[in-house]
Amino acid sequence: MLQARVWSNLAMQARLLDRDQEAVRIGRAAVETRQAKGDPWLMALLHCRQAVGHARMGDRVRAERSLARAETAYERAKGEPAAWLSFLTPAELTGLAGAAHQALGRHKRARELTATALSMLEPRFERNRVYYTLQWAQALLDGGDVEHAADEAGKAADMAARVHSDRLRGRLNGLRQQMLRYAGSVPEAADFVERTRQTGV
Repeated sequence: MLQARVWSNLAMQARLLDRDQEAVRIGRAAVETRQAKGDPWLMALLHCRQAVGHARMGDRVRAERSLARAETAYERAKGEPAAWLSFLTPAELTGLAGAAHQALGRHKRARELTATALSMLEPRFERNRVYYTLQWAQALLDGGDVEHAADEAGKAADMAARVHSDRLRGRLNGLRQQMLRYAGSVPEAADFVERTRQTGV
């Protein structure tokens, strides 16, 4: 199980570094491990992450196939997952599916899935709530709803102050850079930019 966890973490790290091809290759190797084949929880997570990787590379067919495989694996999961997989809830799977659709440019579907994930997310997963609120804001922004995107990004910024995560700060900063383009014409965007400037995001 440690080997499978290492493979999973390496794939995620590669994706965070925008090395999408490398992430997919590592993820493929992880899926083929004996541990993954024997653990539907782990298999579901790996296929979800593979879906995001394929989507970021523009491969719609493989992304959709991986999402379907993740759902099938999750349906087979029984009992409780390993402690390190305790975050893998229906909300997490739905949020990752939203990330895949976002990467494919399907912003409406990404908004729907991410909103659903947020509605299902348990209060104990505060970091995940920040992450998916940012994902929702990004989907709104990419879909042209700047005002709503700025409002949601502001909520994420408020929550992020209670969560120490360089990854979340990076996403917030990315949204801030995009909002700068609208700050002169959209008051909500200007407010978000100013608030995050004051907090040092």
